[in-house]
Amino acid sequence: MKARYRIHLSKKERETLLDWIKTGKRKAQHIQYCHILLNSDESEGRKPPRMTDVADRYQSTARTVERVKKHSVMKGCLCLKPKKEKRGVIKR
Repeated sequence: MKARYRIHLSKKERETLLDWIKTGKRKAQHIQYCHILLNSDESEGRKPPRMTDVADRYQSTARTVERVKKHSVMKGCLCLKPKKEKRGVIKR
């Protein structure tokens, strides 16, 4: 599968993603997405590995890697930022 979306992270974005991974206070799925984005980064002339290699490394599929990259390109890599919980009436 050919890469359609190219990831170019700024220094601040890389640091943010690394902080999210290190704290361990995020969903496992989001941590996996952070790893995928960091590994797919092409900034500073870095050549990223193939999508299938990234998928194998993080135990996912090439399609998941492509979706994460697409979402990051369309909405920015900080789209993984946790959403605030809604406070209100508890449904029972």
